[in-house]
Amino acid sequence: MWKDIFKPLSGGALYGAIFGVLALGMAVFFLLQLIPRNMRRRVIAGFTFVGGLYYLLGWLLPGKSSLFFFWVKDNQNIFSQLEEPVADVLMVIGAFTIGLGLINLTQIHGRSLLRRRSGWHNSLAFFIALIAMAIFTLIDQYRPALQAGTPSYAPDGRIAMAASSDAGSSLYLLSPDGLAAPLPKPPKGEDLQPAWSPDGSRIAFVSTRDGNSELYLMNPDGTGVQRLTNTPEEETGPSWSPDSRRIVYAFNNKNVSSLKVLDREGGVASVLWNAAAEVSSPAWSPNGRRIAFAMRDGAALAIFTVGANGSGLRRLSPAGGTGDDISPAWSLDGRRIAFVSNRGERATNEIWAMNADGGAAAPVTRRAYLDHEDSSPVWSRDGRRITYVSTQDEIPLIYTVRADGSGEARLSEYPLPWQINRILFFGLLSSLDATMFSLLAFYIAAAAYRAFRVRSVEASLMMAAAFIVLIGQVPLGMALTGGLPTEGWLASFRIEVMSNWVLQIINAPAYRAMGFGLALGGLAMALRIWLSLERGSYFDREL
Repeated sequence: MWKDIFKPLSGGALYGAIFGVLALGMAVFFLLQLIPRNMRRRVIAGFTFVGGLYYLLGWLLPGKSSLFFFWVKDNQNIFSQLEEPVADVLMVIGAFTIGLGLINLTQIHGRSLLRRRSGWHNSLAFFIALIAMAIFTLIDQYRPALQAGTPSYAPDGRIAMAASSDAGSSLYLLSPDGLAAPLPKPPKGEDLQPAWSPDGSRIAFVSTRDGNSELYLMNPDGTGVQRLTNTPEEETGPSWSPDSRRIVYAFNNKNVSSLKVLDREGGVASVLWNAAAEVSSPAWSPNGRRIAFAMRDGAALAIFTVGANGSGLRRLSPAGGTGDDISPAWSLDGRRIAFVSNRGERATNEIWAMNADGGAAAPVTRRAYLDHEDSSPVWSRDGRRITYVSTQDEIPLIYTVRADGSGEARLSEYPLPWQINRILFFGLLSSLDATMFSLLAFYIAAAAYRAFRVRSVEASLMMAAAFIVLIGQVPLGMALTGGLPTEGWLASFRIEVMSNWVLQIINAPAYRAMGFGLALGGLAMALRIWLSLERGSYFDREL
């Protein structure tokens, strides 16, 4: 029932609802001013109590009960059903409050700027930043930055890629200047995973325009769209044979996983190989003899190859590996395979490369930082570079790197409004934030120095614990006791072991005790606010 009442809005109905809520909020504030002060207190206290009681009942009562909700269909908890619309109402109230604060700030800085008061240049900077951020945010709303995915090379070096935004995913051609030119978008659904035929005449891709994932073909300019498969199952990962006559793809449903081969003119697909688990990302070798793919084997995903006739299964990933290997891509000479892996302790997806027999596997894009994910490798037409998708620059973009990991470069670019927005937000605002917190850190360090003066036994213990913890977190401190064994009783005297002991045995219980105290204090304060016992000076003065 509530889902029908509070259903999502869009278009004119959404804007009408927004302005209606704003008008209603203004009316509520106006009516509160008309109510006598004593009555105003009772009204606000009543609403506060009812709101707290609603959340309390939604938390305490069961999700379904014929005793408490005998009059409701299926005896569902009506309070839990209303959580989402009530949260939306609270968000609107919060947005309205922020809007009032923004109006107040605009008035203050506007008067300062018009009257040329002291510090008027700060007010000017406020308005410039506010207007710029609003303009570029609105531009980005209607022309969002594309999140790149699944590149594919044409014989002439052009790149087709899938890219997603708030409007969904569709196919693009990447121009030499790094900007993406869109191909015709589907009337509904999404287009994904393009694969350019070796002869350059057609692009195979996956689309959900007719419901589930099916295979399609089109010309490089987006015309001549042809549907290849029509099943209730999921078909993904198309890859062309070297002669551009056939396409291998992954076929998965609840009961069957297999690699299938289909003629480019359509028809009935033939089963190449039935898998024991879900398969993905098939890739036809340049000589046409073998097909590489990823398949789950136990707890991990591994890369295998199978003959083009469905025989001779070989495992390329090491047995008992600690990570997942996916998305294999053959080099043009067939000697190397690029793939995505999260092997090792880093546990982040990066581009790797190995020989065609699985030997000499090594990372290509291993970086010093972990805040990124690499995916969808494909070899360039000259066989010297690997092109892939990476999130190292906030959103997924197309990058290229030499096979030895050197010479990394970005191929796709942000739209101009997004670049300016990033400069304002990350280049300016983040720098100002860092400066402010650096100053705060300086004052905190100065205060800590004054507090750590050894004048008592307690101060001595605090200084010793602080020294052990600080030294135990840096490589220099660990080097001081690096000569001690890592096992046995002497290992307890390694500085990092002592540091961890202080943090886990002494510090953790103290923090938990303080957490319990803060939680009890917060609960007591919440009860006082809920029952309108904690009013505060503002409540007494203004209401």
